[in-house]
Amino acid sequence: MNRYKRIVLPGGTKVVTEEIPHVRSCTVGLWLNAGSRWESPKINGISHFIEHLVFKGTESRTARKIAEEIDEVGGYLNAVTTKDYTCYYAKVPDRCMRLAVDIICDIACRPLLAESDITKEKGVIAEEIAMYEDSPEEVVHDLLASTAWGPCALGLPTLGSLKTLKSLGRDDIVKYMSEHYVTEGAVISAAGNIKHDEVVEEVNKRLDLSRRKMKSPTTSKWKPGAQAFRSKAIEQAHLCIGYEAFNRNHPDRFGLYVLDVAFGGGLSSRLFQKLREDRGLVYST
Repeated sequence: MNRYKRIVLPGGTKVVTEEIPHVRSCTVGLWLNAGSRWESPKINGISHFIEHLVFKGTESRTARKIAEEIDEVGGYLNAVTTKDYTCYYAKVPDRCMRLAVDIICDIACRPLLAESDITKEKGVIAEEIAMYEDSPEEVVHDLLASTAWGPCALGLPTLGSLKTLKSLGRDDIVKYMSEHYVTEGAVISAAGNIKHDEVVEEVNKRLDLSRRKMKSPTTSKWKPGAQAFRSKAIEQAHLCIGYEAFNRNHPDRFGLYVLDVAFGGGLSSRLFQKLREDRGLVYST
């Protein structure tokens, strides 16, 4: 455990590192409290939209330059948005840790957010939403969430909708970033052949987020017994059943994880053996 080090910077940002000296690479990530559970129905999808936009260029780098700087060192740069957070991360050779921190902080703190890029990226995300709608095994989980949690917070889809996407403007984006791309609650993590003090030094130099107070997410209440159905002309039916369970800190959650695996988590699970192997009713569970 002595490989793990953690420090909280004056603005509230946590820097967490794991030093792994026997590898020749490192991964750096910036985690922010910006996800669909932090949104309102009116701006649903804005967290994911911003995740796309920041890669279109910064005050000092074009989109092409961002890509070329990472590719020149054989690195990998990407991001992910979930209900709870947005994460920007880079995997690079260990000697390029400073470059990874620099680029991640640059796109998160100093994006251009040009009107032309906003218009263009709306088309890209519209295609992503269309692709998602063609994956009923994904849609059924969002349908479950919206039915169980309602049309706010945890019930909102990460991608948003074509309607909310169309209504988003630059002012909405700037306001949302000023409220959620803040030092309080942000986490910078780094793992690999790195030194904790060097990572902290680079973060102090490069990270320039707002120091506004972090906003709290809106809360949702589980609605037991609710049902929802959506019809589509496809060959298979997709079924989801959800129950309210333990929170992430409950001491019995580990027993629930074991039950999850035994019940439906693999080829030998009860559901897979009964529904597919014994009765041939489904392709997957």
